[in-house]
This record gives sequence, C-alpha cells and structure tokens, in this order.
Amino acid sequence: MVVDRLIGASAVGGIVAMWAYFTLKIYKICKQIVFPPQFLRCEECRNHFTKELFSSSGRCKFCEEKDILCDECGEHFLDN
Repeated sequence: MVVDRLIGASAVGGIVAMWAYFTLKIYKICKQIVFPPQFLRCEECRNHFTKELFSSSGRCKFCEEKDILCDECGEHFLDN
C-alpha cells in the first residue's frame, strides 16, 4: 500500500515536471514570435548579430576583439 502511493506520487511528480518543462519551452517560442530579436549588421565583417553582440562603435564584439593598436604608430589593425 505504501509502495503503491510512492509510485503514484512519483508518477504525478514526473508528469508535473514534464508539463512545466514544455510550458516553459512554449512560452520562450511564443516570446520569440511576438518579440523577434533585432539584428544589426557589422560594418567590418558584414554579418548580422543581435544587440547583445554589438558594440557602440557599429562593430560586433568579435571584430572589437580582433582590433589591435600599434605601439609605434598608433594605428588600428585587425588580427586575423
């Protein structure tokens, strides 16, 4: 009798966990449909990125990391 109740409780807990997981997934998908991410184009590599991967200079974070300042002449170069 106790074993039957434990099995039933674990089954109900598993169903609730799966329901919560799928509800969260559906919510995230609907959020993407209603509020799509804004894509911006990098001026150097010409690829599209979301606002999180974009800097204020009009370049993506990846191009910003490649930017190297020369100690002798003060010019900016890209490290490939």
